Amino acid sequence: MAEVLNVKKRLIRNIDWIVTVDAQRRMITDGAIAISGDRIEAVEKSGVLEASFRPDEVIDGRGIIAIPGLIDTHVSTLQQLGRGGADACDFPKFMLERVLPYETAMKVDDA
Repeated sequence: MAEVLNVKKRLIRNIDWIVTVDAQRRMITDGAIAISGDRIEAVEKSGVLEASFRPDEVIDGRGIIAIPGLIDTHVSTLQQLGRGGADACDFPKFMLERVLPYETAMKVDDA
């Protein structure tokens, strides 16, 4: 039998400005972001989401500008060769066994 996961739902409402990254590039005033677990479920006006989304926790977003959905794409230049090297391993293994060996072997001109 499949295990049912208890996913926490959060609503950040009354956000002064939401700058979306959707196809229409909407900018929403008095907006809200509905979050289920670690996923953004919806981005809309506060009134719209308050009527349709039942959160476990409500967070007041007054005084902030939100840009939901951004993904961290930072990478150190020397670690370009290691992209994908962290798949299926933890950070210490990635650094100690995958990145540092080839970085140690690099010369200044290689970098």
